[in-house]
Amino acid sequence: MDLFSTVAASDLFWITEGGVAALVSLLTELSSIETQPARKLLAFAKVIDSVHQRQTILPFRFGSVFPDRAALQEYLRTHHEVARALIESLDGKEELAIRITMPRSVLKEDVSDAQSIAGTGKGAAYLRQRRQQLAAAEQLTQTAQRVTVLVQESLGESIRLSDAVPRVVDQQVVISLAALVDRGCQGAMKSQLQSLAMQSAWSLHISGPFPPYSFVGPLAQAK
Repeated sequence: MDLFSTVAASDLFWITEGGVAALVSLLTELSSIETQPARKLLAFAKVIDSVHQRQTILPFRFGSVFPDRAALQEYLRTHHEVARALIESLDGKEELAIRITMPRSVLKEDVSDAQSIAGTGKGAAYLRQRRQQLAAAEQLTQTAQRVTVLVQESLGESIRLSDAVPRVVDQQVVISLAALVDRGCQGAMKSQLQSLAMQSAWSLHISGPFPPYSFVGPLAQAK
């Protein structure tokens, strides 16, 4: 079953088990999930957003598949208590996606440790390169942690944040994370983040609100 593969109401139906329900559609061929992926992804997002506007949901990721109805019912039977508790914790919430960009120079990469490896052969060169890569990765992680702390302080301890995902793109450090906010309160959150970005000389992009994809954890993943 391909969750929400189409917005056609006739293709969608509910399966209930243990007091929770999954809105699904049939997938006639497994390969069809890769056919026109952009169109199907858009349809998937529209259905999830439509249901999210009316009630609290645990959104599965696009491409989540169960082999048959029995497998999905067994999944719901096994996880219904956790699902109900998670739905309760997410009630009245939505997600803001945050992307922060800054120059790579903020990493202050130190090559002295790598250069301490003696030797002129290929083995020594490889070790120096590897140590430098590890040092850069550690710097990236530490930068993401510092940014997360600043964002948390700006928004307040009551706002839940997802784990930050840092990466380097075209000599820029890009840090992505999500904030779980009360429905209808995204305007105030955006203003606070924009103020923080100006103070910190960051480039900031905020999108949403979205259903809380980043806060359902491994529960909303098909097996």
